[in-house]
Amino acid sequence: MKRKFLKIKKYNNPFLPRQKTKDPKKKRKLKNLFIGILVIIIFVGLVYFFIYFNFFLVGKIYISATQDAELINKLRIITHRELDGRKFLIIPKNNILFLNTAELEERIRQQMILDELQIKKNVFNGLEIYAKRKVPVLLWNENKEYYYVDKNGVVMGAVGTNE
Repeated sequence: MKRKFLKIKKYNNPFLPRQKTKDPKKKRKLKNLFIGILVIIIFVGLVYFFIYFNFFLVGKIYISATQDAELINKLRIITHRELDGRKFLIIPKNNILFLNTAELEERIRQQMILDELQIKKNVFNGLEIYAKRKVPVLLWNENKEYYYVDKNGVVMGAVGTNE
């Protein structure tokens, strides 16, 4: 025989709605969603920091190994022109982390006749350029036209009549 007073009874209050038990899976899903959104925000913030922060942009251009003011000005103009704009519509070309020095060297060599050209990236100071102008050694005459020739025998260019 069972005793009635030891039996656990469940009483219902008709005036209060019954409370639902909390689902632990739903709480875990919300926690994972919050962590996922937080990770995405941190990742986007770091990408923005490394691409657009002024610390990683080329601030100054140092040109050495020459005292020729004309050469220095031309190098600065060409370098600023090449570093102006954006790659892939997002990344600035003057970002020191994404700067391709070999490509910049090639662009400068296409526009100027130089004997030596080296470009080094320096995160703290900017861009260091070491350049020497190519000096003609010989003046070649052929069919009343004159050409400059360098020490390796390569024709540098034609000489104008006024020179």
